[in-house]
Amino acid sequence: ASVFVVKQFVVKLCVVFVICSYGVWPHGFFKKLGIPGPRPWPFFGTFLSYIKGFHNFDTDCYKKYGKVWGIYDGRLPILMVLDPEMIKSIMVKDCYSVFTNRRMIGPFSDRLTVVKDEKWKRIRGSLSPFFTSGRLKEKYGDRFIENLKKRSPDDPVQIKDVFAPFSMDVVASASFSVDIDSINNPDEPFAAHFKNIFNFSFFSPLLLILTLFPSAAGLLGKVGFKTFSKSDLEFFYTSLKKLKEQHNNMNHVSIQKYLYLIYTDVKYNHNINTTSWVLHLLSGHCVDW
Repeated sequence: ASVFVVKQFVVKLCVVFVICSYGVWPHGFFKKLGIPGPRPWPFFGTFLSYIKGFHNFDTDCYKKYGKVWGIYDGRLPILMVLDPEMIKSIMVKDCYSVFTNRRMIGPFSDRLTVVKDEKWKRIRGSLSPFFTSGRLKEKYGDRFIENLKKRSPDDPVQIKDVFAPFSMDVVASASFSVDIDSINNPDEPFAAHFKNIFNFSFFSPLLLILTLFPSAAGLLGKVGFKTFSKSDLEFFYTSLKKLKEQHNNMNHVSIQKYLYLIYTDVKYNHNINTTSWVLHLLSGHCVDW
């Protein structure tokens, strides 16, 4: 009997050791590289520090560690960079050759920011000409200025309340070829559904599960788990269907239209389904509300 008890104790001890090792094993990654950063908690890493607010947490880290530091979303090491030259190298110079792959996050894995290798290169190469600084500056600048002029210069301004609708109008126009004017009409249906899509909590059960168990991302994707509201997705499905029908009925199509590019891309790449199409439009290029 005593031997059986000892075996049980050893098994339990091994299980506890494995679980604890799982929670802390990657947390020495940045220390080995000599990169500073806040001390991670087992399993959660530095994820719980976001409770104080993303901006506040990042500002505190910048003041304490400088322009480069390391954090952990659960067990996933993430390098934070504020040096302009390094950012330029990562996002422009070495973007195609070195920094093509991002984290895999299950239901979000079709986003432009996380797709991998040749698929990422193809999508980015296709979209880049339609989101140049020149094209973005052409849209809604005057409307944005007029909206600012209506505000009293003595009243405080919430930057998010000003720039989020402006950014959404620009992206919606470039992506869907529609004028939603959420700057002046915040309750416009298109704007409302956009807000619903991105109005999720970073401390939702789904994201906590993906943070603690990244391997669950693939399982959630395979079972068809829906991250977004069905009604919101249906709205965009319907909108895209109408826009595609309008495109098919057009006699003269401008090559500058982003929707035309996406439509032809989907037409000749049958492995991209409707959901992926919508997520490319929304998740990859919209403002984080």
